[in-house]
Amino acid sequence: MKESQKYQKKTVFPKLKPSKIKTEHMQKDYYTSDTQKNARTGDMYEQVKSNLRKCPFCDLKDKYIIYERNETVLTVNLFPYIDSHLLIIPRKHHLKFADINSKEWNSVKYLISLGIEILNKGMNIKNTNILYREGIKAGVSLEHLHFHIIPVTPEFIQYKKDHFLWTFQKINYSPIEIAKKLKKIATKYAK
Repeated sequence: MKESQKYQKKTVFPKLKPSKIKTEHMQKDYYTSDTQKNARTGDMYEQVKSNLRKCPFCDLKDKYIIYERNETVLTVNLFPYIDSHLLIIPRKHHLKFADINSKEWNSVKYLISLGIEILNKGMNIKNTNILYREGIKAGVSLEHLHFHIIPVTPEFIQYKKDHFLWTFQKINYSPIEIAKKLKKIATKYAK
């Protein structure tokens, strides 16, 4: 076993029989605006994750995508920590950073820059954090490699002498609302 594989958490998406799908899975739509806006502060995110039947990034809907370059997308976070929380996701299902090729890495860098610019121009967001996590103890919730662009506000992040603390915020705008607005802005600033 490779060193990098030792720390990989394996997400299994079980296949359900059609009768079970109807009763267990289809009764609850985890992608409603209310669920997306309240999943983090309402402690629903763990329930959403435990009911996944396929990778949501492999099955990402176009309505959430802001911009795409070379099979890598800039999208809204479907269950944001704070309003205007964005993600950069390679379409290919990579597990770790070492798996991406130079073309994908160049697209990631470009989309991080574009994401920061459109947050600044479209949402008047001046401060952001870029987050990438790898490994089970790093807090990875989905194993499809992705990068976060997180707006920073005093309410969201508090810096202390020896640590900092994130606090999930009340979400005022659904991911689809943010995607529609930023998609228009991205076409203006994309090169």
